[in-house]
Amino acid sequence: MDYPSHQLRSPSQQTPILYWAIAVSYMLLGFSAFSARLPMALAVVGLVLTTFSIGNLFSGRRAGFYSGLVLLTIPALFLFTRIILGDAIFVLFMALAFRMFLGAYLLLSMRENSSESARGKAFGAMMGFYVFLALAVMTKGLIGLVFPFLIIGIFLAISHDLSFIKKMHLGLGTVVFLALAAPWHIAVGMRNPGFYYNYFVNEHILRALNRHWPPDFLSIPLWRYWMAQIVGLFPWLMFAPMVIKYWPSNYRVMNRDEKLLLFAAIWMGTVFLFFSISGRLEYYAMPAYPGFALMVGLALARASEQRTADDLAPAASATLTVGSLVIVGVMMILASQTGPHASAAALNPHTRNAFFLRSTTSRRR
Repeated sequence: MDYPSHQLRSPSQQTPILYWAIAVSYMLLGFSAFSARLPMALAVVGLVLTTFSIGNLFSGRRAGFYSGLVLLTIPALFLFTRIILGDAIFVLFMALAFRMFLGAYLLLSMRENSSESARGKAFGAMMGFYVFLALAVMTKGLIGLVFPFLIIGIFLAISHDLSFIKKMHLGLGTVVFLALAAPWHIAVGMRNPGFYYNYFVNEHILRALNRHWPPDFLSIPLWRYWMAQIVGLFPWLMFAPMVIKYWPSNYRVMNRDEKLLLFAAIWMGTVFLFFSISGRLEYYAMPAYPGFALMVGLALARASEQRTADDLAPAASATLTVGSLVIVGVMMILASQTGPHASAAALNPHTRNAFFLRSTTSRRR
C-alpha cells in the first residue's frame, strides 16, 4: 500500500512523507526508537546545511556559518524535533525550495546576467523549486504551497521586482508540481469517500480557523505562543536588535546583504503572524526559525568583521544576563498562570500529556 493507513483505511488527513521516511528507516535499521527518530535528525542536519547555503549564497561563508550555528543551537528546534512530527522535514523542503528560488533570483535579477549558461542554471533552479514545493505539500499539506508563494510575493512586491514572476516558469512549474503531488491525493481520494472535503476544508481552512472536527487539539493562547518563542529562541533573540543597523534604507536599491535580510525577515514574520491569527501550538512556529537564523547570523557576521572580540564581550555578557532574567520571568509567569508543571511543559504540548499521565498514575498509587 503506497499511502499511510491504519487497518487498511487511510486516516484521510495525514500526508505521507513522514510515514514513508520512517518506513524506510525501519527497513534499513530495524524497528526501534532510534530508527523512528532518525528522519527528523537527518532533516535538522539538512536544514542547517541549507540555511548555511542560503547565507553563503548572498553574504559569504561567514554569514552562512553564523546562520547555521544559530539555527543548530536554537533550543526550540532541539525540543520540538525530539517528537516524531513531520514539521522538521517540512521546514527542510520549504528551505530547499527557497534556496532554489533565491539561486534563480540571484542569477537573473541581481546580477542582470542574461547569458545562456545563467538562464539554464536559473531554469534548473526554478524546476527544483517546484519539486521541493511538491515535497513540502506531501509532508504538511497546502501550507507548503501557501507559505512559499506568500513570502516570495511579499518579497518581490517590497523589493519592486514583481517582473521576476514572469521568469518563474509558472506554467511548466505547475505541471512539475502536480506530477509529484497530485497522484497520492487522487489515489487516497478514490479509496476514501469524503477525503477531499476533510483534507482541503476541514484540515486546512477550518483548522486554521480553529473550527475543525473532531477538535483533536486545543489552540494555545496567543500570549503563551509568543512566550514560548521568546524562551525557545534564547539566547539568540537578544542579538536580534543588531539587525536594525544593517536594514535596507532604500528598497529599490539593495545590496546582497540587504536583500537577504529583507527576505529572511519576511520569511520569519509571515509565519509568526499567520499563527498569531489562526489556530496554533508552540511548534507551529518552526518554519520561521531558518529566517530568524539568517537575520541574526548575517548581523553577527558583519559585527564580527567590524569589531574585535574584546569589543563584543561586554555586549554578549549583557545580552546573556538580560536574556536569563527574561527567561526566568517568563517561566514564573507560566507557573503562576497554569500551575506547577506549566513552566516545564510550556515549550512542548506533548510534554503536558506526559505530566498529566504521570500525575494520574501517582494518584492511583
